[in-house]
Amino acid sequence: MAKFHRCSDFHVSADPDEVLRLLGYRRNKKPNGALAELVQESEKEAEGLARPSGVFSLFERESFPKGSFLSGMFADKWPAVKIALAVCTIGPVLEETVSRYSVSGQLTRALIIDATGSSLTEAACDFVNEKICQTAADLSLHPADRISPGYGHWKIEEQGIIFGLVSTNSIGVSLTDSYVMIPRKSVSFAVKLFSEAPPEQHLPPGEKMSPCKRCGRKNCQFRREL
Repeated sequence: MAKFHRCSDFHVSADPDEVLRLLGYRRNKKPNGALAELVQESEKEAEGLARPSGVFSLFERESFPKGSFLSGMFADKWPAVKIALAVCTIGPVLEETVSRYSVSGQLTRALIIDATGSSLTEAACDFVNEKICQTAADLSLHPADRISPGYGHWKIEEQGIIFGLVSTNSIGVSLTDSYVMIPRKSVSFAVKLFSEAPPEQHLPPGEKMSPCKRCGRKNCQFRREL
């Protein structure tokens, strides 16, 4: 039986640049005056509404249905030894607050808090991904980048496989018949784990790339010197 790792009681911060991008601002463009103050105020409020948590476990090939995308990860050019499956969320409170602001006509504040919530959800994924990397290192395994259902060739319908294997009830996340996660600010993902780091393109022969060079999280407590 798979061992589940639950992550809770951790803090996440939004990326201000990512929030502005989600709000439609181009690079190096920022709001001014009262709108800038509203953005800062709403971002702070959103961070106080987030209740981040996550759960993950490591699985072997026989855990997945034959012919599924996840099963195929063990037959790639660089086959996985194990696959980590994870589900993360920031809980329902932020989403409920956005709805209240929308109903009361405070649409700009609702939009900013919603965008900040998306950034906070990614930050929760980063935290859980760090824990997966640490677990992989303890097993002398090498993680690849995380991927989520609905991207590339991974069909959204395989959300059902993830929710059938991962203890999502422990963090209060459920799946609708149309494969949408509730709360909405939730993300599921998989990480392939290799016995050896696969060779990287455009590197000198024999040189291997640190997984930290593929990760954009600069404040990770497990980050290696590059």
